[in-house]
Amino acid sequence: MRQYQAQSNYAKFGLDLGFIIRAAEFVRFRFGVSLAHRTEHFLSGADACEDLAGGAGGGPNGDCGDPGDVPNLFDDPLYDDPGKRVRVEETTLFTWWVTGMVTF
Repeated sequence: MRQYQAQSNYAKFGLDLGFIIRAAEFVRFRFGVSLAHRTEHFLSGADACEDLAGGAGGGPNGDCGDPGDVPNLFDDPLYDDPGKRVRVEETTLFTWWVTGMVTF
């Protein structure tokens, strides 16, 4: 199973706000909220290999069939072959959390 996925550059910015309440000498509670935004980006578009062998002109020939070419681990034919256009739209993430701590 493949565990790699190509991604284009994107920005993520957000704000976290949290509080810790000490209920007793050894008991604490932590809670907070988070709001983040991610810009749109592509998940596909990786080349099948890194063409290091070069063609007749001295540069990469683009065919990835030479023995010196290195396979690209981020290439996944399921996503990259049908047009290289899988895109994640802008997303806004809201998260909240509550935790309890007991120390000994």
